[in-house]
Amino acid sequence: MSLSPKNLAQLLNEWDDSNRISISESHAYLTVRGVREEDAKAVLEGLRSLDWPIEVEDASQAPVPVGKIENGLPPFKFTCKKPDGQSSMRILTNEGLRTWLGKQEADPVVELGALDEGFATYATTFVPWGEAVVEVSRPALDTNPRRLVREVGERLVPENVSRFVLLERSHVPAIDGPGPASVWAGEASRAMARSLCSEIDGSEAMFRGPPASRYLVPADFANELGEDGFCHLTNLARWVFEFSAEAETRHGLAVAELARWPANGQRLADLYKDSGAAVLESAKIAHQLGLSKISSDSMKTLSDLRKNVADEASKLNDVTRQLAGAVASALFGGAAVVIARLSLKDATLGVDYAIISIGVVLFGYVCLVAYSGHRFIQIQSGLRSQWREKLYRFLANGEYKEMVMDPAKDSEQMYYLAAIAGVILAFVLSVSLIVMGAMLISDQVAAHSSQAEPAINSALENVYSGVSFAICSSIAVATLPVSWGTGLGQHCRPNRTHR
Repeated sequence: MSLSPKNLAQLLNEWDDSNRISISESHAYLTVRGVREEDAKAVLEGLRSLDWPIEVEDASQAPVPVGKIENGLPPFKFTCKKPDGQSSMRILTNEGLRTWLGKQEADPVVELGALDEGFATYATTFVPWGEAVVEVSRPALDTNPRRLVREVGERLVPENVSRFVLLERSHVPAIDGPGPASVWAGEASRAMARSLCSEIDGSEAMFRGPPASRYLVPADFANELGEDGFCHLTNLARWVFEFSAEAETRHGLAVAELARWPANGQRLADLYKDSGAAVLESAKIAHQLGLSKISSDSMKTLSDLRKNVADEASKLNDVTRQLAGAVASALFGGAAVVIARLSLKDATLGVDYAIISIGVVLFGYVCLVAYSGHRFIQIQSGLRSQWREKLYRFLANGEYKEMVMDPAKDSEQMYYLAAIAGVILAFVLSVSLIVMGAMLISDQVAAHSSQAEPAINSALENVYSGVSFAICSSIAVATLPVSWGTGLGQHCRPNRTHR
């Protein structure tokens, strides 16, 4: 007879606690090692009910067919691959739950094999295996306790306590017992206790006070707490980490109150069981007194903030007007250049080159003014970030956005619209002046070329005539001695007939 998933989970957890088998479970695989021959059939039938692919190996690490497991050499190793694409995370065993709680990432829904009744935390809803999931609205609990607790040696403080803090309306799981609820309660109680102290050194938590006190956080801390102590610890952790903007102040008040109240049994669990409710109430009263004391300072700070936002908006409006003035000056300057050039009848090439230079300079001037405004916005944005972290951390994110970020965003949008329009207009003007100058230069060069052509032709004719004359003269000079010598020889030769 096959086992149901709940019965299989209870059986595997019982055998694992008694070291009868060894279990490892991750988000993708479930591995059961050291299964004896008499237990192999029950484990195999239970794993088959999960409809997961199963691989079996014997003691020689050789694969064994699932239907012929009796032919293998015990002990056996069973490996199941969990299917992908499931809407929720499925964890069958307590060992798998411990592995999952050690991770930093949290799944919104987790189905536990041996869980009797579901419960919900700020990050995850835990439900029994195969039970329909009811959507739960959860507020954010994103405070990082590591910023508030000093850790010595090994890092034990969780980065986020959302998976360990129950929702206020959630069912409180059973603290004692062998089920997964007690496994979660043990991990959650230690995580919350380590997050609600001044310093953690291994298993020792220190509260600075005054007076300073130290307590051990044992492995069975949840059993020592009991249901009442666990509820007091959960309520205190929920109040401290509820708002990230006030977490540092609330954490300091809670730690001071925990140090002030003595533990009757000299155990941390006794402190929460006996004085947890009083500690929370005292911390809330101190917090309210602190808020009333700083209310006048807060009003002054808010008025200063409003004045700073108004001044910043006014300065940005001045920068926008300067940009508009620069664009208008560039447009009027470009129009004046065009009108002045068209009114000139006889203009030199230098004037046309100057038109091109003026177009480039005007565009660069507008771009420089626009960039200076952009740098001003970046500087103001950096200053607002510093204000937020150092002066206005008491404001909620929505209030700060409404009072500071939205007005600044409206002013910046107006500036960037003006800057984009101004740069486009300056670019069009610059291109127009450059094209106009290039066309005028081309016309003047063509006109000068047409006027100089007759003179050039006449000069070329004179050069040609001179060259022709020089060539003819050179030829005549070169042939002159030959002809002259020939004639002279004929006249000087002796006449033999007149001896």
